[in-house]
Parts: sequence; C-alpha cells; structure tokens
Amino acid sequence: MPYFTQDHISHALEVLPEQTHQSLISFLAMLRDGVPISPTPSKTFGSAQETSLLRDYFQPSGGSSARPWYVPFGKAIAGLTPWRPKHHAGTSLQRMRTGKQFVYRQGSDTANDLWSFDPDLLTVLSARHSDVIGRIPISIHNLATWCYRQKDVASQKAAIAQFVEEFHLRTYGLVGAIFSDDGDAVLSSIPLGASLLSDADILALLVPPGSVAAASASVTSTDDSQPASPDEEDFTWEVDGDDLSAALGGLAGVEESAFRAASALRAGMHVIFTGPPGTGKTQLARRLCGASGIPWTMAAATDQWTTIDTIGGYLPSAVLPGQLDFQPGFVTAALKQRRTLIIDEINRADIDKAFGELFTLLSGHAVDLPYVTRDAVGGAAPRRIQLAMEEATADEALEIIRVPNWWRIIGSMNDADKASLKRLSYAFIRRFAFIPVMVPSAEVYKGLIDVGAGEGSAGLKPAKTDFLDALKGIFAETDGLASFGMAMGYAIPEAIMRHARGELALDSARTIEGLLLSGLELFVAPQFQGRADKHEDLVKLVKRFIITPNAIDRFETTLSVWTGFVD
Repeated sequence: MPYFTQDHISHALEVLPEQTHQSLISFLAMLRDGVPISPTPSKTFGSAQETSLLRDYFQPSGGSSARPWYVPFGKAIAGLTPWRPKHHAGTSLQRMRTGKQFVYRQGSDTANDLWSFDPDLLTVLSARHSDVIGRIPISIHNLATWCYRQKDVASQKAAIAQFVEEFHLRTYGLVGAIFSDDGDAVLSSIPLGASLLSDADILALLVPPGSVAAASASVTSTDDSQPASPDEEDFTWEVDGDDLSAALGGLAGVEESAFRAASALRAGMHVIFTGPPGTGKTQLARRLCGASGIPWTMAAATDQWTTIDTIGGYLPSAVLPGQLDFQPGFVTAALKQRRTLIIDEINRADIDKAFGELFTLLSGHAVDLPYVTRDAVGGAAPRRIQLAMEEATADEALEIIRVPNWWRIIGSMNDADKASLKRLSYAFIRRFAFIPVMVPSAEVYKGLIDVGAGEGSAGLKPAKTDFLDALKGIFAETDGLASFGMAMGYAIPEAIMRHARGELALDSARTIEGLLLSGLELFVAPQFQGRADKHEDLVKLVKRFIITPNAIDRFETTLSVWTGFVD
C-alpha cells in the first residue's frame, strides 16, 4: 500500500503553521465528535475527546511524557514550542470558555460539559476565521498528510476524502469556503512512497523536543513589562487524577479536599482551605500548583495589612532619589510576575481594609488604581495604573497589569481562630470556594505518627513507645484535643517528634515526661493563644500523660501566658 513520504510531510509542516490558528485542534475535535450546530448545548464534550484526537494524530514518537503532543498549528511565537504539554486539551477548553463564546456555546453551570456550535457557524467562521481556525479555506490535503502520515492511503485524493468523512466536513457544510478539498499542487506533484515512514523519519522533520520556535516576524509584544512565560499559554488547572494523586505524595487524609479544590480551581474559582492548624492546608495549596505546573508566590497575612500591602502604593523611588514611585503590593506583584498567589492565614487580615478594590477585580472587572507610573529614564508622560483581565484592550494612557485567565488566589485559614472568622465579609466570601481540610481518621493519624517516629538509633521506636502513645492519645484519639474543639493536624506532632529527636541527641537520658513537656509547651500552647475558655480542658488532657506535680505546674504557667487564663 502507498504511504506519504518525508517530502509530503515536510511541505505540510511548512503550510499548516502559516495557514492555521492554534485553536484549530479544538475545532477539529468537536467536529470529529459530532458536536451539533444548535442554540442549545446538548453534546457532552471535554478534554477527554480532544485528548483522543491528540493521541490519534498528534503524538509522534520522540516527545517527552510531559510534552507528548506535536501540534503544527499557528505561527511560531518566540519562546514557544510545537510540543504541547499533556494537559493541552484542558487549556484549549479554557480558551473556548473565555475567548471563543461567539462560535462555541456551553451549557449552564449545572451542565457545563454540554456544548454546541453557534447556529450561524458558517457566517461566524467567514467573518472571524482568523480568531478560531486560521486563514480560509484551509487545505484538507495538508491536514490529511499530517494526520495520516503513518497510515496507508489508496491515493492522495482518497486521503482527502477520508479526512472529510472522519471530521464530518460535508455534514457541517464546511467543504468549500471554509475547508478546501482541492489538491495542493506541491503535494500532488510528489508521488506516494512504497514503505511506511519510521518514527525516526518523522522525528527528523520536527522541531526537536526541548527547543523553542523562533519568533514570527508578524508577532510583536505590546507589553514589555510583563513577558509571558514560554509555557504560559499552556497553564491550566485541568489536572488529571493521576497527576493530582502523585502531587499529594505523603499528604495523607487530604484526598477529598484536594479533589474539591482542583474542581473549584478548574471551574474558575479562587479557593480558601479551612481547618485546624497543622492539617497541611498551605502544603496542599503548593502541591496543587505543582500538579498544574503553575508558578506561585506566597505571603503571610497579618492584621496590619491594608491596600498598601496587597495592592501597593507610593514609596521612595529606588531609582530617582527624592521621588515617590508606585511599588506593587503582594497581589499586584504576583500579577506582574504571572504567579498564582498563596496567602497563609488569610483570615488574620482585615479583609475589607486590605482587599477593597480587589473585590471588583475578582469579579472579572477592571480596576483603575489611584496611582500613576513614571518613566524614570525617558521622561514619558505618567500613565495611570489599571488592573484588568487578560483580554483588556491596550491603552497608551494606561499601565495595564493584566490578570491571566488561569490566575488564582489560594488562601488558608485556621478555623479555630473564631474571632477573625467573623470579620469575613459577604463580598469576600462569595468570591471563594471554602474547602475544609480536616484531621485524618484516628487510625490514619496513628499510622502517620508511627511512620514519622522512625526506628533505630535515629528514631523514637521502640525505646520511646510511651511517648508516641501519649502523642496518639492527645492528637489522634477522639477523646484528645478534638473532644473540646481544638483538633490539630499531623504537622504539630511531627514537629514535636523532630524536637524530641533533637533533645535525645543532646541528652539520651531525657525522660518521657521531659520530652512531652517540651513539645507541648513549644508547639501546642501557642495554638491556644487567647483561648482562655479552653485552658482548663487542655490542662485536664495533659494530666493524663504528665503526672509529676512540678511538671504540671510548669505547663499551666506556660499555657496561661498564651491563653490569658486567670484562676
């Protein structure tokens, strides 16, 4: 049977990037899957269907596990590579939701996996083809050459017909003005080969994995102050279950919280993890960013935060002595750096005072800041600073700090801090998904302590079994800290065990009570700050494990400093 040759594929790889748009891949996947032309979205479509197309025709041998897809659509952009990450299908769906509503229709929130094409599909494509699929009519001959590069074809004309049938192009009425079934003159002049091309033959024609494309002469940057990461266009929160599980690593007992958070992030929500101290809330935020490949930066909230801390304000210039320049706060800096922002203990801040104008931004609307930026060298006119969504129109009078479509705030809060929880306004709450991260079950918790204790000369087992049993009774059992509403996650006993190993390294004769007293004073008592109402409950619990009167008196004295308890 005849096959396409290297010369055929080489020509197709020259034509397709110049003729097509990067989002053509999503369009073809929807055509192949039979998404209807209708005002009512009714066909289930998602990243699985697009990934199926990628797997069938866009996965040449030679790609990495992280970037397996080779998509020769769209002009080369400096810093980008045709080798797409494995979550490329999820990224395409994000673009369809946020920037292609004029051609794709998506179901409501309760049915957002349903899709259809706009009823005036042909009219829309005729007018806005360059924003969706590329320059029309697109050559079916070149598409078929790429897709069927390692398939036997009866003839080049038969390959064109096969592509038309597989993607239902005549059914949709797209052959002619939108897709051309005419033979490409160059391809037609090249005879088909007698043997199947090897993987090495194909790979030799492609941009090498790890390389980046050169810039197209027609591509220019409109915002030199915010260069996009080479991979930024592929950032997405649409991670799969295997990647999510791998990212969690040793974080036991947080699987449900991770699942909920990943779902909220991919739905466009900002997220706040709530729960007792030590449950891994901040670690979970970092792991989710790691699973998605999205860069992050972190800030720890305080009750002193104002909009100067979050948005920014005028501060002495580092370039021009004697002048004030706008210096970005945590949120604005994260936007300029194109990083998701993780905020630890976000509830400690006075939300309305610290986040004011950001409520508008989190709702998807631009915010004009009462600041201007100055050109320290060229003497250009000052420009007012605006925070705006990615698609905002450029304006020479504005310094636009853009919000990437994938950008999120992920916060954590200790829900034992009841006083600060009351300060959360409704305007803030309705912009976030609040995900509880609870302590693991008693059995899982005990297992974590056993594993964390370690064995042998560097561990706490078996010599310090009584010490470990005390930790299990205080932290893991239902009649421990949890019995009076002060449950704590594994990070707290883990810190106590690390400290105990340190003390034993200095003094191997250290007693069980001595180790336990040190750990409770250093790592548990501070968690009871301002909780005079819980003082006696904790003392009663500790007396089950520390019985020496002097040790008890010492612990009560230390604890009262934190709780403010007066007998």
